[in-house]
Amino acid sequence: ENIIYSARVIVYGSYTYGTGDVMAQLDSTVQLRGIWTCFGHPLFTLMTGLGVGVAVTSRSKVVRVIAPATGYLGAAFLHMGFNWLASFMDEANLKRMLLLMAWPMVIMVALRVATGAVRQGRTVAHRLTDYVTMGWLPAEYPHAFSRFRTRAKTLLISPWHGNIGRTWRLQVRVTELALLREAITRGLVDTGAVVRERELVDEIAWLGDHGGLADGRGLKPYWPWKTSLRRLAERYRASRYNRSTQWVSAGSELTYSAADPRWKPPT
Repeated sequence: ENIIYSARVIVYGSYTYGTGDVMAQLDSTVQLRGIWTCFGHPLFTLMTGLGVGVAVTSRSKVVRVIAPATGYLGAAFLHMGFNWLASFMDEANLKRMLLLMAWPMVIMVALRVATGAVRQGRTVAHRLTDYVTMGWLPAEYPHAFSRFRTRAKTLLISPWHGNIGRTWRLQVRVTELALLREAITRGLVDTGAVVRERELVDEIAWLGDHGGLADGRGLKPYWPWKTSLRRLAERYRASRYNRSTQWVSAGSELTYSAADPRWKPPT
């Protein structure tokens, strides 16, 4: 959409006589839409997302119906208000309004998203601990999958120590399992969730055994040729050990004649 608005300025200024400084108008359009109001459409869409998020975490059927509709209407009215301000205010007053109202709202939403991510990480750790206690998951899973930094490092290191596709699937399935467990404990889902829970546990076990890397802490990338040299060195050391072992075993089979009683120290 920003490209369309900028292109309109260029085309109108190129084919219309007496339009003034086209480049100045183009710079103003780029700054206004690319910097001052860059948050617009993401913020509007986020309203609908918040409505859906409230719906899926509530046990009230009324809230589950009203929350998504409220979020969508909030997005629509915010977009209408933004268009009204852009249509009836000059650029200076519009920037002043954005600084006083819009940008504080964006900052609050960003802080809410950050705190929500931290809270979700704690929820994932707590719920995965339930499965560790039951013996369904390894003990390192709560710490490995509850932090974004650890998950990102594991995904980046997985091409060397696993399979990147299955590592990604493993992270998605473990997170889904933790959030499903949270929904079960809060009474947000019916008994059909138990079937899905079993399916996720089985799929997580399969991914962990077939290239899905769970914890990449302490692992480092390596060059393939170095790995080949290391394997050759290990084979060489193993072959030397086997030869020495065979020599010792062969020597242990040697037999000696009985000692002659005349072979004794002189008196």
